[in-house]
Amino acid sequence: MPFNPTEFYEFSSWLNTKLPNTGFQQSVARTIISRAYYAALLNSSDVTGAQTLGGHDGVINALKSKNLMTGNKLYALKMLRQKSDYEKPDVTRSDINKALRDSKSILNYLHKSADLTQGNYLNIS
Repeated sequence: MPFNPTEFYEFSSWLNTKLPNTGFQQSVARTIISRAYYAALLNSSDVTGAQTLGGHDGVINALKSKNLMTGNKLYALKMLRQKSDYEKPDVTRSDINKALRDSKSILNYLHKSADLTQGNYLNIS
């Protein structure tokens, strides 16, 4: 069975429940943001048909053409992911909450806009 990218969101959500017990480790916080982004990106790629090989902007633009607000959320999530992967200033609890909220919103939009019940996709509630 092929990998279900929505599992990245589930993992991020689960990891977020463990974060207070870790003393807010930056490595955990940054992983949450990264996986939340890739859940949204890979599902967006599947729904739009846009590929990630030439970069992520093609997927973001394809999603914007379907729904501008949702595409903008994916772009904002990408910016958070880049901050968490490439910049040294600490990511915050607010960054994590925004990443999880935007990823969930994107996944819910994708679930409603495409027949994701016929694949390896999960409905995020």
